[in-house]
Formats: sequence, C-alpha cells, structure tokens
Amino acid sequence: MYPLAGNEAAIGLDYRAHPTQGPAARRALRTGESTLAGPLPMLQGGMGFIIREPVFVTPDAPGRERRPWGIVSAVIDVETLYRQAGILDALTQFRLALRGTDGTGPTGPIFFGDPGIAEHRPVALDVAVPGGSWQLAATPLGGWGQSQQLLWTIRLGGLVLALAAAVMTYLLLRRSLDLAHSQGRLRTLLDTIPDLVWLKDTDGVYLACNPRFEQLFGAPESEILGRRDRDFLPAELADFLRANDRAAIAAGGPRVNEEWATFAADGYRGLFETIKTPVRDAKGRVLGVLGIARDITARKEAEERIQRLSRVHSVLSGINSAIVRLRDPEALFREACRIAVEVGGFRMAWLGLADPASGLVRPVAHAGVADGYPERLHIAIGGDDDVQAHGPTGEALKQGQHVVCNDIAEDPRMAPGREAALALGYHASATFPIVVAGETRGTFSLYADRAAVFDAAELDLLDELAADIGFALELMESDRAREALNCRLTDLLESMSDGFVSLGRDWCFQYVNRQAGIQLGRDPAELVGQPIWSAFPEGIGEPTQAALEQAMRTREVVRLEDYFAPWDRWFENRIYPTSDGISSFFTDITERKRVEQEIRRQRDILDRTSRLARVGGWEFEVATLAGSWTDETARILDMEPPQPHAGVAQGLELFQGPSRTVIEKALRDAIERGQAYELELEVTTAKGAHKWVRTIGLPVLEEGRVVGVQGAIQDITRRKLAELAAREREALLDLVFQVLPDLFFLIDADGTIRDYRASRRGNFYAPPEHFLGRRMHEVLPPGPAEIFAHNMDLAAGAERLVTYEYDLPMPDGEHRFEARLAPLPETSQLIAVVRDVTERARTAAALRESEARYRHLFEHNPLPVLIYARGTLQLLAVNTSFLDHYGYSREEAEKLRLIDLFPEQERVPITELAARLTGLAFDGEWHHLKKDGTVMAIEARSHDLEYQGRRARVAVVTDITERQRVEDEIRRLNAELEERVSARTAELASINDELETFTYSVSHDLKAPLRGIDGYSKLLLEDYLEQLDEEGRLLLGNVRHGVEQMSQLIEDLLAYSRMERRGLPGVPLDLAALMGRLLTERAADIQAAGADVQVELEGLTARADPDGLAMVLRNLLDNALKFHRPGESAAVHISGATGESSVRLRIADQGIGFDVQFHDRIFEIFQRLQRAENFPGTGIGLAIVRKAMSRMGGHAWAESAPGQGAVFYLELPR
Repeated sequence: MYPLAGNEAAIGLDYRAHPTQGPAARRALRTGESTLAGPLPMLQGGMGFIIREPVFVTPDAPGRERRPWGIVSAVIDVETLYRQAGILDALTQFRLALRGTDGTGPTGPIFFGDPGIAEHRPVALDVAVPGGSWQLAATPLGGWGQSQQLLWTIRLGGLVLALAAAVMTYLLLRRSLDLAHSQGRLRTLLDTIPDLVWLKDTDGVYLACNPRFEQLFGAPESEILGRRDRDFLPAELADFLRANDRAAIAAGGPRVNEEWATFAADGYRGLFETIKTPVRDAKGRVLGVLGIARDITARKEAEERIQRLSRVHSVLSGINSAIVRLRDPEALFREACRIAVEVGGFRMAWLGLADPASGLVRPVAHAGVADGYPERLHIAIGGDDDVQAHGPTGEALKQGQHVVCNDIAEDPRMAPGREAALALGYHASATFPIVVAGETRGTFSLYADRAAVFDAAELDLLDELAADIGFALELMESDRAREALNCRLTDLLESMSDGFVSLGRDWCFQYVNRQAGIQLGRDPAELVGQPIWSAFPEGIGEPTQAALEQAMRTREVVRLEDYFAPWDRWFENRIYPTSDGISSFFTDITERKRVEQEIRRQRDILDRTSRLARVGGWEFEVATLAGSWTDETARILDMEPPQPHAGVAQGLELFQGPSRTVIEKALRDAIERGQAYELELEVTTAKGAHKWVRTIGLPVLEEGRVVGVQGAIQDITRRKLAELAAREREALLDLVFQVLPDLFFLIDADGTIRDYRASRRGNFYAPPEHFLGRRMHEVLPPGPAEIFAHNMDLAAGAERLVTYEYDLPMPDGEHRFEARLAPLPETSQLIAVVRDVTERARTAAALRESEARYRHLFEHNPLPVLIYARGTLQLLAVNTSFLDHYGYSREEAEKLRLIDLFPEQERVPITELAARLTGLAFDGEWHHLKKDGTVMAIEARSHDLEYQGRRARVAVVTDITERQRVEDEIRRLNAELEERVSARTAELASINDELETFTYSVSHDLKAPLRGIDGYSKLLLEDYLEQLDEEGRLLLGNVRHGVEQMSQLIEDLLAYSRMERRGLPGVPLDLAALMGRLLTERAADIQAAGADVQVELEGLTARADPDGLAMVLRNLLDNALKFHRPGESAAVHISGATGESSVRLRIADQGIGFDVQFHDRIFEIFQRLQRAENFPGTGIGLAIVRKAMSRMGGHAWAESAPGQGAVFYLELPR
C-alpha cells in the first residue's frame, strides 16, 4: 500500500470474501486484462474508481501456463476525476448521466447524474475504459433547438474527449508517482518482510541480502557481502547449499526445496521453504542466483494439526454412525474405542462407568495397546484419600469436564500410573466425562504416542464426541423407558373395565383388549388383522358404523350412546382419531339405561307426591347453572316465595363446612358422571337458623349427555335432633361398655361423683353406692385423693385426656391402679376410667429380671453378637465371643462403627441395607475384617430393639468361611456330574434314534411277506374251501386272523415311528369342530356299537397339530367304544375347560375300567391289561396318545377303577 498514511483501513482487505470488490478482482485474474471497478465506497473513506492490473509469474518452461501472482490496484478519486474531466462545469449547461458501473456499458446502472434523463431524448456516447466502457447521456438544460442541435452534439463530443483525456492523464500521473517511489518501496519491502532474501553471483559470492537474512548468519549485510557460505557454515552444509544453487542455474528457472535452518542471532530453528532462481541480464546471460526462504514451521504444524483434526472428525463421524446403528451400550462402547484407535490413530482408548456398588470406575471397553492398564487403575469414585481419584479420570468424573495431561512424563497427576503408561508408549492423555441427563456416568480416555498432542480445537471436537456418546446412552435409556411405558400401557388397557379397540385406516383390527373381547363375544387374537365389517356384518348400517366413519373422515372425537338392536344392548362409544386410524373405548351401558329409566319413573312418582308431602323441588341447567325453586323450597330455607330464578350459587351459599364439601362433590358427580344422589345435610337458612334437610338430585340426560339436574328438598330437623340426642346417649352407653370391666366415674366440675359403674366381678375399694353423690377426697385416702384432684384440674383445664398411676390399699393387699380422666364433650363434666394394673406392674418387674437373664445369655452366646445404633451404626455393645473371634478389646470394639468391620467395597451396600432393615431379618452373606486384617466370610441375622433408650439392632454373626469352601467344592462336583449326565443323555438319545429307525424298518419290511400270506390264504378260501374239512377251515381262518392282527400291529408301529419323527406345529384349533369331524368319520362304528356320545366343547380353542390331535382323540374314542361293559351300550362324555394358560379335555366312559395302579403302564408301548381274545388290539394306541401329546407340548393321564369306567385327560396350551 502506498502511500500508507491515510489508507491504513484497507490493510487486510480480502478480495475473496468482499461482496462488492471481489467480483471485479476475480474478473481481472480470469481475463488477464486490466479492469475498472466503481464507483464504489472505499474502506479508507470516500468514493473511488479502482483500476486493477493482474500480475502473472512467467512459466519456468515452454508450453506451461503462466501462474497468477496477484493484482496491482490504482485508486482514482471520484470527485477528482469529475472535476478534471469538466463534468461538474458542464452541469450548468447540460442534463447529464453516466451509466455502466464496473465498466458494464449501456446495460449497467446509472452512477452519476439525472436518472430520468431518458425522458428528454438524450444524446448517448460510449466512453472506453479498462476492461469495458461507460455510456455518457446528455441533453441541453433548455431543450433541443432545431438550429443548435449540431452545436450541442459537438460540445458533447468535446466533453467526452475531455473526460477520456482526464482519465488517461490521471493514470499517467499516477504511474509516474509509482515509478518515482518504486525503489524506495522495494527497499522497504525487503527490510520488512519476514522472508529471507539474498542474491549471489555465479561463484556463490553474496551480492545482497535483507535484514532477516542477516539474523541467520548473525552478521550485518556489510560483513556478508563478498563472502561465501563456507565463511559462516560448516563445510558439509555449505557444499549442500552450493549444489542447490548450481541445480537452480542448470534448471534455468525456480527450484523449490525445504530446509531446516538455525539462526545464529537467537538460536531459533525452523523449517524453511526455499526458492532459488537464476537472475539474467537483458541478453539472457546468468548473473547469479536469487534466493527467497520463507519460514513454514507454523504452516507445517498447522498441516499436522489439520490432519489430527481431520482424524478426530473421522472418529466423530464414525462413532456417530455407530450411535445410529447400535442400540446396545456395551457394543457402542467397544466400537467407540475401536474407532478412536483405528481411525483416530490414538495409542489406546478406554471407556469406564461409575459403579456405585463397588465405589470404583469400572472399565467396560478398550482398544489399542492396553495390556490390562485400565483394569489396574482402581479409580475410586470421589475418594478424597485415594490418589487415583485425583488423577485425570477421577477429576473428569468429579468436575464434569475434560482433563488433559499433555506430558505424562512430567504431569504430577499421572504419578501413580506414570511408569506403566510410559512403558506402553503413552505420552499424552485426555479424559472426557460421559454425561447422561445432566449426571456424569463415566469417562472416555484417549492416550497418544507423543506429548503435546491435544489442543483447544481437538478438545472441542472430543468434548462433542463425549457429549454424543452421553446423548446416545440417554437415547437408549429413553428407548427402554418407552418400551416399559408401552408395556404399562398394554397392562392398563388389559386391566381397564372398558372395551378398547384400535382400527387401522384399512378398517382392520390392530388391537383388541380383553374386555372388548368379552363384550364382543370373540377371541381378541382372532379379531386382530380382520376387517371390522367382515367380523361383524350385523353392524353395517347401524349408527355405530356412521360414528366410526365420521371420526375416520373428520379426524375429530366422536361420542355416541346407541342401542344396538342386533344384540339388544346399549353401548357408550368414545371414538378418537389416531395417527394411523382410530381408537374406540366402549362400555356396555344396558344396565345403566335400565337404572336411568327406573330413576325417571321414580322421579315422576316423587313429583306427584311432593305436593302432598310438602316437599320442595328445584332444578337448574348445566350450561348456565341457572334454575328455579318451588315455593315450598323457599319456605324451608326461610325465604319469601316465590324464587323463580334461584341458581346453583345461591343454593350453595346456604351450606357451610363439611356439608358444603359434600354437596359440591355430589353436584360434580351428577354433572360429569350422570350420577344421582340422596343426602342429609345441615344448612344455615336465610334467617340464620340451622336446619337439617334431605336433598335428592337427579341428572337430566339428553342424547347421553347431562343437560340439567332436578331434585327435591325436605326439612328433617326434628328427626335429626332426635337422632342426635339418641346418638349422644348411645355414645355414653358405648363408652361405658368399652371400659368394662374397669371402673367408670361420671364427675361434676366440683368433683361430685354422679355415676359409678363397674363389673360385678370387680374387686372394689368401696361399693358403688358409697361413691355416688360424694366427692373423691371423701372416699379415697388423702394421698390418692390429692393426686386425683390435681389431675382432674389438668384434664379440665387442658381439655385433654390425662393418665396417671397410683397405689391403693385393698383388702387383699396394696394394688396398683391406672386412672384416665377426660372432659365430656359439650359439658363441664369429666369421665374417669380406673383400671387395676397390679399384674402389669408385676409383669414389668419380671421383665426387668428377664432382661438381666437375657444379658447373661448375650454375654455367653458362643456366636459373636453385637448391638449397633440405628442411623450412626456405632457399636453399642459386643459379647465375649465377638472379642475372642475378632481380636479386639471391649474398649476398642465400642469405638468401632458397623462399617469398620467390612471391606471397602462392601461399606456402601451395607450402609444402604442397614437403613432399610426392620424387624427380624436375614442380613445376607458378607465379609468381615478381624483386627489383624484377616478376611472371613460371614452371614448375619438381626432384629430391632431398644438399647439404653436408643433405637438399635442386635445382630448374630456366623463365620461361614469353611462352609463356603465346602459349598464351592460341592458345586465343582455337581458341575462334573452335570457333564457326565449330559454325555449319558446324548448317548441315550442316539440309541433311541437307532431303535426308532430299526422299528420302522422292521415294520415296513414285515408287510411284504404278510401281503403274500394274506393273498394266498384268500385264494385258498375262494378256490379250495370245499376241499377243506372243518379243522382245515378253522386253521385257515386262524391264519387270516393272525395276518390281520399282524398288519394292524405293523400299521400302529409305523404310526408310532412317524409320530416320533414328524414335527407337530401348534396352530389354533376349534375343538368342537375337530370333534364333530371325528364323530362324522366314526358314525358307522358308533351306530354299530349303539353308543351314546355327548360332546360339550363349544367355544374352546387350543394350540395343537390338527392331524396329531385327531389321532389322539380317534384312539381314545375307539378305546371308549371297545372297552364297554358286556351287555351294555357304550356311553362317552367329552367335555373341556379353559385355564390361565392351557385347555383341559376330559373323555369319560362307563366301560370296564382298570386298576389305578396301572395308570402309567397303560401308556407304554405293547402294554395291555386285557386279553387279546376278549378285547382285540395291538397295545400301541395309548402309547401313540402319550407320544403325540408330548410332541405337541401337552400332557395325557388317566383315572379309573375296575368296573367304574375310565376318564382320560388331555392338557394342551391355549
């Protein structure tokens, strides 16, 4: 900048970011030509035009493009240009306008003169300027004359020429000044720039240098000129620099390299970017080498910092991506550590969470070179005495902000773990708190392999990273809370008394609660997914359909009370729009409607009788709370009738205190819930009289909504007063009976005894008649009488119960009595109740003696026993066994607190447990420390007691160290046994598989020869029957019967084998429908047996395989038909019942039955209780039943007695 004075404000102007000067500057560089910008406001003040000349670096080789170096700008003052061009003088004769800001010509905006000149038919001429043009428009101030138009045109052209000449003159003057000062500016530039600049000849002799170069050699320019590098530098370095000079000359152009240099003046060492280029004369001959060296140490450090920040950005991006993908905190922690090491280049990363149970920061994930380092730290949470708690992790956890150790070797906070850290290659660390919902839950620690790594920008990004992890944990907790809320919402919907259904926009059921299923008479699981009008076609065309469609269409709440004729029931519906459909709460109000009808009927009767019974009436509207009273109501309330416009507020003013509260609640319930009321309350009439009234309120409903309340009022004051007197007498009588068999006295204020009652079996000081009408001091001895008089005054004055004890001589000796005195409400009399507590006193004495015995047992108990105070946990007492077991003296033990007996990690949990314990409790298993530091395993039981006036607990301690060792050994042996059992089980399973395969193969292979025997025997019967005698025919018949039995046996074996191998998936089955199909299938057999089969399975469903359950029921039905008593028809009853999670079927017959001791044997394969000649069969049917039920997740069993039939039970999941 020249001149600098007055232009300081322009220093630092960045063309790249400036909104007005930037476009013109970029245009100059883009076109490579001079450009004119303006007029525009200058940063240093005023308006100006700026001419910009782009400067380019000559390419160092032919064919290469020139490289932009910068821009040289010259500023022309606007006023100066206008004045020198004569434009300001011309304004006296012309109306002028200049347009074309930034040289944009006729299309540009007007920047000088009259904006409305176009209306005066101006003459326009273009004025060429660098990089563009202006347009000058002018008209005479007096208008255009016919004779003088040419003259004005000539004058205007002269004005344009003067303007262009002025511009060029100004530029020439400006450039002359620039040339005059160029030498001075160059010298100033060289003296002030921070770069090193020097010039050598071809022999390496210094010809010139700037002051910054002088600092490199530590000598002034006068001592450097004429000398070489060897005069200042070591020979090896000087030769290296000389070789670079020759290389630049040989290259014929600039040569760039980076070099480290140490300044002799101040010892500064930095990295420099050196540019060396040959200098030539006008004929192209090399005169020497020009060198410029720029300190790029800071730039290199910035580049490294940018690389680090880039890696941190990548870490932040990677962990944020993991936060989006992962929903498991442990997986997120591991991924965060891995990314920090693999992407961020950190030596090691670990994440720890504060564990209140152990009081430590628990490492949960790490990556990189760790070698167990995080686990060895043992950082306590907030432990002021713990050295590790004051390290980076502990401080970050405590302060809630990052803690940085940029030099582990020197930072005192790293003293406890410094040696291990340095051995693992850690030289710097940073720890960041993990904050979840405002609470610091843990820390994220990063370790670098060199010192001074973490700067402010990197820490800001890592703070953001830790905050993102905390946010992710908070989001995960929110997700879990939302899932729990959904579960609670489902539980609420399932437990509510209203029916609730949710319908999608496709009218399909999305959710149906249990109550809805009951009211709709359908299984909720079956309804979900079905369209509502397919499931309930009878609702089409009903008002309910219209209401649902209205809510779906308008997205507004719809309420409806409707009589549903197809079901002869009333329903109240509340339909709400949801984001994906609608939800409906509905209640069966049929009973409520009947009650409302009955109320209306009763109200009509009341209206007809109130006139006869002198009962007042009233009513009001809910919308306005305005209403009216009958004349009788006004008279009851001491008002002058009529009262035609009395409202709710006027009526409520008559009720005070509890009566006001009760009537207000009754009115709210009537208005909001449609609930009628009948109350008896106290009122204060308009004249201040207190009356009791009976008031009845009946809600008036229209279309299911309460629009008003009507009622009646009756004066019942006489009855209530009579009842009150009766209750007072009853209360006195009740009080008498409550204190029996104690002594009862009713005493006047002066001490006169008005009533005296006692049990007939009582031991009296004097008979009752001796007390009546006399004062207590006239009856009792002086001592007890004085005590009585004093306490009677206390009871009367304080109006409260007074209790005291006294001794009184009796015929059988001295007795202890307890007296209770209390004032009788609303009178001046007192009640005294006296109880003989002699036995209680003797019991208290015995208790003290018992406590002494228990103290003896406490001291001599073989187990350690201790007593500690609640709250402080201070030991109050220990027995001798405790002292022997723990090694303390009694004085030492009584200075201990309970937690002193526990290791550090158990002190917080035992403190919390001790605060919760009440009554007799098992305190659990813990560890105790003896005085010598020995740790023993213990279990304790404790109980509340009061010790020396303090709340305390007594605990009995058992040393279970040896027992735990034995239990551990038992667990080890059990584990070995489990492994052996598992191996043996696998062997048995394999053997069973082989056996089933063998059974199937044998059964299958046996069918081939049986078919041959069957075929040939049939041919014998058909073709040779006449040739056989009686015995031959019998034998042949036996052969065919045996073949038939064998075929059936093989078929049953194949069925049993298939049952073992095939899967039996459970699906919902309608048991009644399935049984109906089986009965149809067996109809011929049932008819042939003359059997009576009764089925009661309507509405029962179970989850089972259709074929498997059919096979089970078929076998049981066949058995029931087969094993009936001879001479009787078979009778079978099939029923079922639903449990919480299963369905139980019952198949009962009246057959021959069996002995109950064989109830398991009958389900085994080939097991028969009857001879085959009497009841044919293979003995496999019930084995198939048990196998199929087991495969379907069910259970089968039987009950019976010989000759009394059998009952088979099947239990299946719902």
